[in-house]
Amino acid sequence: MHGMRIGCTGQSGMRLEQVRGTVGVLGILVTVLLCVAISPSLAAPEPKVEICHMPPENPGNMKTIIISAHALSAHLAHGDSAGPCQTPNPCMTVCDDNNLCTADASTWTATTSRCDCTHTPVDCDDGNACTADGCTPAQGCVYTAVGSGALCDDGDACTLGDQCDGEGGCLGTSIAGCCRTDAHCHDGDACTIDTCSDGECVHTEDAGNPSCNAGTCLPGVPACSDGCDNDNDGRVDGDDVECTGALDNDESSFSTGIPGDNLDTVFQDCFFDGNSGVSPNEDCEIHVCCLLGAPDQASCPIGAAQYNPSECSQPQSTTCQNYCEALTPTGCDCFGCCTMCDPASNTCFDIIINPATAPQCDETAISDPAKCPRCVKTASCQSPCDIDLCVLCPGQDPSDLPITCGGSPACPRGKEECQVSAPCPAGKYCANNCCVDGIP
Repeated sequence: MHGMRIGCTGQSGMRLEQVRGTVGVLGILVTVLLCVAISPSLAAPEPKVEICHMPPENPGNMKTIIISAHALSAHLAHGDSAGPCQTPNPCMTVCDDNNLCTADASTWTATTSRCDCTHTPVDCDDGNACTADGCTPAQGCVYTAVGSGALCDDGDACTLGDQCDGEGGCLGTSIAGCCRTDAHCHDGDACTIDTCSDGECVHTEDAGNPSCNAGTCLPGVPACSDGCDNDNDGRVDGDDVECTGALDNDESSFSTGIPGDNLDTVFQDCFFDGNSGVSPNEDCEIHVCCLLGAPDQASCPIGAAQYNPSECSQPQSTTCQNYCEALTPTGCDCFGCCTMCDPASNTCFDIIINPATAPQCDETAISDPAKCPRCVKTASCQSPCDIDLCVLCPGQDPSDLPITCGGSPACPRGKEECQVSAPCPAGKYCANNCCVDGIP
């Protein structure tokens, strides 16, 4: 090629050219490469940006498109938004006023090609008379506790004089004898249906329970299983603290009335298995002075010569635990050291109920340490009670539970809950609202 002009103009205005001469393919290629090297406008394309495009005639058909950066301002002026489409309604981005005290809403108006925004104040009323309700744009609703003593309503029909506690809560004074649930009305009588109606307990005869037989005790059945209040203390069978199990035949004392039961005055085996002495599958034994908490032989009133205080802290075997804990009523250890609550004062004590050790101890003497000696439970084999955990101790009933329990007692270590009027499964015995194994 002769006389051909080939050139390029860079941003600096520099011009390369070749004239007059033979220009071969190689010369053309070199020239083009030189142009690209010195011309940024050829090497770097114009920048692009993503936007969410909302067609004016159909705003619901929004889509992400890529445009020249120089065209961005024009698109934004027509209602498009920078960045890819992320919400079903791009107007929501436009209408967000960054104020947590308003609820933002938006409507696309096709005739004006605009997003019409509304900002409705949020409702911060929490329905609590013991908080002052406010709102800040950055935080939203804010609740501040009012001073203690302000009047309020705790929603509990069994309280009076409800007042704010200064921490946002409302507390009232409990009305004595007022029931909240049917469980509060449990009277220990297997032959009544106990219900709570408007804060008052109603006890209706259970005509559908054949065991009641118009209040007659079941014949030929141990006293603690016959459905009767044999000792007229207002408690029936397993609700009576003096009943230790299904075969206990003496509801009037802690003696079981079972021949041969708990005869050893020095060494105590499993107190609740209906016999005296350690059987092969039991492996439970402890010196009675361990239960009495005697620190040395000189302090041991029974069988001192056989007493070794160091043995008291040794845990019972797994065999003993598996055998005896299942038989042990809530509130007792495996050897007859029980937390008993005096019905007269509702004060609770850990006492020995074994008649071989405490022959004068019964329900009426719980508060008397001379008749019902205080004891120390064996931690490695017991079925504990704790009113704060909703687990009733012997002598307590659901009306003693704190409000947090909702009127429903619980049982320790997975034992099933029960009532005398709602018996346990076969082979179990309902003692103090919890199922224990029947005597083997």
